[in-house]
Amino acid sequence: MVEQAAAFFGELYGKSHLTSARRYPHDEMMRFIGRNFFRYRADDTFFNFDRPERKLIRILEVGCGTGSNLWAIAKEGFSAYGLDISPSALEFCKKTLAMWSVDAELSVGDMRKLTYPAEFFDGIVDIYSSYCLRQAEFDEFLSDVHRTLKPGGKFFCWNPSDRSEAFTNHAPARIIEPYTLDGIKRTTSPFFGNNYPFRFLTPETAKSSLAKAGLDLIEVERNGRTFQQTAEYFEWLSVTAVKPVAR
Repeated sequence: MVEQAAAFFGELYGKSHLTSARRYPHDEMMRFIGRNFFRYRADDTFFNFDRPERKLIRILEVGCGTGSNLWAIAKEGFSAYGLDISPSALEFCKKTLAMWSVDAELSVGDMRKLTYPAEFFDGIVDIYSSYCLRQAEFDEFLSDVHRTLKPGGKFFCWNPSDRSEAFTNHAPARIIEPYTLDGIKRTTSPFFGNNYPFRFLTPETAKSSLAKAGLDLIEVERNGRTFQQTAEYFEWLSVTAVKPVAR
């Protein structure tokens, strides 16, 4: 259940120091933002950040955590929104935003029940957050992504892939759904100690879940890396979708 993940991260973010917190944004997310929302005029220069039209573009990060992605969205001039289930995470996030002299609209909440108005966002990003949702909860989340996106709005998801050895060699963890474990319990596995439902994604399940929510898949790519001196492989899926424009 997502409540287990909330307790895990609430304890993590409540500590006086975080060994795993990033300062800089996720590179694949920035590629998504750049490809879909960066617009330059013919007389523009690369270092001209005075683009008031960007404030009209609303981008939400679900599971914004410490704000390492959110500050960059705001720094680029977009109207940034952050949602996280952990109040202590958002307290950390506020400090990150202040450090970079930017603002964002922050809310404590559950990604399964987005409280924003319909057709409110131009973009929604999910960077390694919704993987803690079981399949039915993930489908519920995507349904709300569809509701809160404007027609033509884009969704980006970065989720663990089924080809990760953490899934293919999961014991002593148990499979509780076709692509969901009850946690990462093998001591040599990346992300060992994440003792809550941990869902992996395939290109097929990504496309199916998006279609069920009324979202069209634009692209899905595999991105992997090794751990422990190349001894273990872990992979993520980079997924981009769009809410169709009614004809």
